[in-house]
Amino acid sequence: MAVLSEILLISPSALTSTKYIDAICQHVENGTFCMQMLRTYPPAVSATDLFSLANIVINLGISYANNTGGYAAETAKREPTLKAQFNSCQHEYDGIQLYLRMARGGAQGISNECKL
Repeated sequence: MAVLSEILLISPSALTSTKYIDAICQHVENGTFCMQMLRTYPPAVSATDLFSLANIVINLGISYANNTGGYAAETAKREPTLKAQFNSCQHEYDGIQLYLRMARGGAQGISNECKL
């Protein structure tokens, strides 16, 4: 969520190519990791504006939350003594996905309003 809010506050005219990524990542807790991650992800590097980069970042987050939640669910099945803990983790990752989907919907709504 913090990344999305930073995306929406940056002036698009001042940014091109990986400058979008650099400008966003300097505002997150682990900026080095953010830059390494997004600079090596071709869709992020090829983003042509802040809204497309916002969608790319959100979709990437949804994918990671889905994969990690799936891993937690599988581990819960394999580790009966830790089932409750891993099920709790899976539930949290499901919530993360929900919030990211809501953020994506909000970003798309903002993008559509800006085109009016």
